[in-house]
Amino acid sequence: QGSSQEEVAKAYQESGSIVSESISNIRTIYSFGCQESLATMYSSKLDIPLKAGRKKGHIKGASFGFSQFVPNVLNSVAFLIGAAFIREDLLTFRDMSAVIFCVTFGAYGGGQAAAFAPDA
Repeated sequence: QGSSQEEVAKAYQESGSIVSESISNIRTIYSFGCQESLATMYSSKLDIPLKAGRKKGHIKGASFGFSQFVPNVLNSVAFLIGAAFIREDLLTFRDMSAVIFCVTFGAYGGGQAAAFAPDA
């Protein structure tokens, strides 16, 4: 992980130096028509950060997707079980809604309280 961060930082530094030198020597670059070659060189220096950013983005996206998947699946299971209890006349819809509401917000509150609990 550390070496890839170093590679990304080095690539940003090299690309920044290309831009800095290009701006400093803009008249010379324009007179010799080197704009395309400098743009290609700049773009090639950003390949490493681009690949690292894509990989990081995919990992973060998968993590976020999973974190959204779990609560929704648990909520679906709660409604499925509640529907089974309603079908068997063991529970009314109002009672099922109250139970799901209380459990959901109780878990939410417990999670919030745990975030502020001191480390033991």
